[in-house]
Amino acid sequence: MRAPSRLAIAVLLLLLPLALTAQARGGGGSTAGTGGTSGRATGQGPRGDAPTTPPLPNPRAVGNGLNPADHLAEKHRKLKLADSTVTALRALAGTMTERYAPALARYDSLRTHVNMARNQTTAAIGPTEEERQISRERMIVLARTMSELRTQRAKDVVDALALLPEDKRAEGQAILDEQAEDLMRAFRRSGGEGAAAAGGPPGRRVPFIP
Repeated sequence: MRAPSRLAIAVLLLLLPLALTAQARGGGGSTAGTGGTSGRATGQGPRGDAPTTPPLPNPRAVGNGLNPADHLAEKHRKLKLADSTVTALRALAGTMTERYAPALARYDSLRTHVNMARNQTTAAIGPTEEERQISRERMIVLARTMSELRTQRAKDVVDALALLPEDKRAEGQAILDEQAEDLMRAFRRSGGEGAAAAGGPPGRRVPFIP
């Protein structure tokens, strides 16, 4: 599905600036400082008052934005669905929620660290080399997690639409496209798709790495 694929790209665009900026800062200069064994700089630099980056969407919002059966059930009045169809959709939605749970639990754990690291790259006190390596590793795991969710949702969309009367499926697909776009907007508000690289010039885009 096109829209879920864009979701994975958005997450990568959120995370790649973190790794690239951290690497760029590793060469010294503004972050050399006089920190202790951690290698951190001390004091406030010209970027010490930089605003924090909005956090990544919480797992509940991501789960709601992924579950196609639940969303179609919520839109039953617009689709004019029979009660039996709504019941079937809600049952399928419960199964989908269970399917998403392990990946969303990983996402929740990773987003906490990623949110902290993304903001750290905009502060005068930058990350240590060890922290940069950990961030890169978390970036890879998070990208894989979103890819897993994307693949599962593509299958779930087919299953959810199959429960609709044939003459409602095109409208149902349009509704699910809107659902995916809503989730994309949530990631954009967090500095997602097309966001400027952390610490870089506005409009700088970071390439997607498959």
